[in-house]
Amino acid sequence: REISMNVKRLMDIGSYRGIRHRRGLPVRGQRTHTNARTRKGKTRGVMVKKKPVAAAPAAPAAAAPKAGA
Repeated sequence: REISMNVKRLMDIGSYRGIRHRRGLPVRGQRTHTNARTRKGKTRGVMVKKKPVAAAPAAPAAAAPKAGA
């Protein structure tokens, strides 16, 4: 309880350490460009654009052999 009150006080007065606590980043001067994964949490990932579905079935139909031959 005492520790959480100290952290809340840092956030309330707007100190550098309080801002780091609020953003969920390392507080004690560690580098964040790389590393700091524990404090930041899991990565979000990147969405992959899906290809249009309508264009895919048209190509195999033209390549099918004729029935009368």
